[in-house]
Amino acid sequence: MPAAPHPLRLRPLARLTPDALDAAGWGWMANEAGIDYLADHALDVSEADADALEAAANDVYDRLVEAADLVIESKALATLGIPASLHRLIEATWADDRHWHVLARFDFTGGLDGTAPRLLECNADTPTCIPETAVVQWVQARAAGHADAAQVNALFERLAENLGRWRAKWPALDATIAVAYVRDAAEDALNAHVVAEAAREAGFTFAAAVPIDTLTISPGEGVFVPGDAPGETGEGAWTRCDFVYKFVPWEWIAWDEPDLLALLEGLILGGTTAVANPPYALVLQSKALLADAWALHEGHPNLLRTHRAPFRDPAGTVEKVIFGREGANVRIETSGGRVVEESGGAYGDQPVVFQTFAPLPADAAGRRYQAGVFYAHEACALGVRRGDGLILGDAAT
Repeated sequence: MPAAPHPLRLRPLARLTPDALDAAGWGWMANEAGIDYLADHALDVSEADADALEAAANDVYDRLVEAADLVIESKALATLGIPASLHRLIEATWADDRHWHVLARFDFTGGLDGTAPRLLECNADTPTCIPETAVVQWVQARAAGHADAAQVNALFERLAENLGRWRAKWPALDATIAVAYVRDAAEDALNAHVVAEAAREAGFTFAAAVPIDTLTISPGEGVFVPGDAPGETGEGAWTRCDFVYKFVPWEWIAWDEPDLLALLEGLILGGTTAVANPPYALVLQSKALLADAWALHEGHPNLLRTHRAPFRDPAGTVEKVIFGREGANVRIETSGGRVVEESGGAYGDQPVVFQTFAPLPADAAGRRYQAGVFYAHEACALGVRRGDGLILGDAAT
């Protein structure tokens, strides 16, 4: 029998102030972060629920890796909607364990109310909500007098450790890293700055968060960013970054920037530059892989029934594009086929998958809560997004 849900428990919090961020050493975020959307309540999560979410993330990561290995070994990447221009790069990086998966975020339904967490999707390529979880959530709880040990949040520490693991796999490369994001994407810029700070904590001697269009990529030589190298100064200086962490999705690069992809492929395959998350992260990112994972582990308590073809379920179904972002192009139907909720977006021409509908836990006011578990070599932090309807990318608590 599935567990009966228990009511969600909310605890009032004072609105986070710039002074609290400054006192914690993250004052610059007060000027760059749009923190007004943060909720003024904390969600109490029981130890049992926290343990269940952590265990679910660790387990489903293994299930997805298993499914990905079968797809890659059988040369079936096209079934996941992955552009052909990425196939060779994915196969090569999957076979070489120096190409390290640094960070992912699992989005679950349930898990906050005594029910089993079940996987909605895996954000394996460019997971965001890093500053909200690693910094703001931690500062807000401390400002309210809650002990650090009571937080389900070691994201910054585990991210730094995992960046260190990645660096150690490439001893011949310089410990210099560019954390790249799309210009004018303020959220990604903030995420990039936190990753750069974690890289410094991990021992990188140079770490710069920069718009991707400021990079200079030279075939056979590497990736360069404007700025002085460690211990050097000079007008018009450039620093070669042997490591690149990007907040630009691999499928966007393949679709829109084929020349950039060709340059990166040469550097990656030549061992000149290490890039995270690696190209094979797109396999774990594809929602079509959820159908493969279900086929391998039908009935798994932390997975939702998912297929590439439409099906009817008494609970209803959800139609999702395989590379949609921030809740775009999602449609929820009843068992009879009536559309009850739908989001627009720019991804409507993509292939889709169909998943059993599982409602998110709700509070007394009807607001829904969706758990996100970060994974950096292991499950390490819990963040929660809240909304009145479909949970999109800009809802947080």
